[in-house]
Amino acid sequence: MVLAGGCSDPGASDADRAAPAQSPRSGAVYATPQVPVYEGCYVSFDLDSVPADAGASAGTLSLLLAADPESMGGFASIEVELLDCAGANRGAAREAGWARVPVAEIRASLDVATGVAVPVAEGRLPAGSYDRVFVAVPRAWGIAADGRRSAFEAHVEPIVQPFVMPDGGRVAVTMQLTSRARPAGWDGGWNLFTRAAWVLGDEGLGPW
Repeated sequence: MVLAGGCSDPGASDADRAAPAQSPRSGAVYATPQVPVYEGCYVSFDLDSVPADAGASAGTLSLLLAADPESMGGFASIEVELLDCAGANRGAAREAGWARVPVAEIRASLDVATGVAVPVAEGRLPAGSYDRVFVAVPRAWGIAADGRRSAFEAHVEPIVQPFVMPDGGRVAVTMQLTSRARPAGWDGGWNLFTRAAWVLGDEGLGPW
């Protein structure tokens, strides 16, 4: 089992990591009420991975990210930095039962106007039923039309999106990220959340 603490971002300095704004009045560090801040790979991977050349019953899972066209802030795009922490899980526990798929793109730019999905992770997954997907996004920025960057406080969490991986098949799941304004009383700024997820190519499901 690989636990949360084993999947961090060693290349990032403390100053680089996304952090809540600091109040000039009290010097206290604020976070949005009742919303935890996750700065790494906090799920555990405890299902057996499937090598690409293995003959075991498995398929291929592709994970994509897309910006919500209804995101707040008027940003032209959302830039994200990812950890090599992505996959799917099965079972009632949100933080356990995960099978990892490799992250192919550590950085991605998501167009807000079109909401076009960008592939970021892909790998072999044991055949069967799954309940959730996740791509770790500890750092993100909103990019204005003039190039100005606004750091988000990222709360990108696992999201429920059931799917079945057929033996020898391929499933692609998109996670939609949305920016929302933080309360003015908490120094304003922007949060980034997981808003929805859907299986590509199945219009019957649509956003979950």
